[in-house]
Amino acid sequence: MDSRYDKIKEEFEAIAHTDNDGYRKFFLKYPYLGTNDFCQIVGLSAKTIRKRKKQAGLGSKNPPKPPQARPYVPPVVDLPEDWDNAEWWRAHYPKYGGPTLAKITGLNIDTVYKKLRKHGIKINSNRTKQPSTHPCCTKEWVVKHYQDKRMSIENCANLAGVSNETFTGWLNRFKVEIRNTRYGPSVG
Repeated sequence: MDSRYDKIKEEFEAIAHTDNDGYRKFFLKYPYLGTNDFCQIVGLSAKTIRKRKKQAGLGSKNPPKPPQARPYVPPVVDLPEDWDNAEWWRAHYPKYGGPTLAKITGLNIDTVYKKLRKHGIKINSNRTKQPSTHPCCTKEWVVKHYQDKRMSIENCANLAGVSNETFTGWLNRFKVEIRNTRYGPSVG
């Protein structure tokens, strides 16, 4: 190690473990060095260095706060006495959706969907998968790279910028046979 680092290490080791002011002066003398730098120079763990900094009053000024969830407040909708009719459901379903209408009306979500179907209102389902808009999610691209160029799933996924699972899903969607690479080429 460089002689200047030896000097810093000697300075650090000369400070008594209870000398908070000594640690403070030491850390302020080298503001350009981070916790990991001190770890490498003095040969201590990051936990110990942070502990010494905290002891010197130089710990994190803003300790991380856990994220706070905003409480859900359903919209206030005045329910008229004759609210359970087709016009009311047609007016409110597109605006609020099924789960929110269940909270507003005090009904079970299944009951809300049953009433929507009863009144002939088309239910928007989030379960219907939208076709991918990814530029590489085409049969031509998948066949060109996976079959023609014989690239691996991992390489194709990296090239497309997606996960291996997503690319495998594309192979399944376009009915491209997946090569068995685990046990080598099949004999037959």
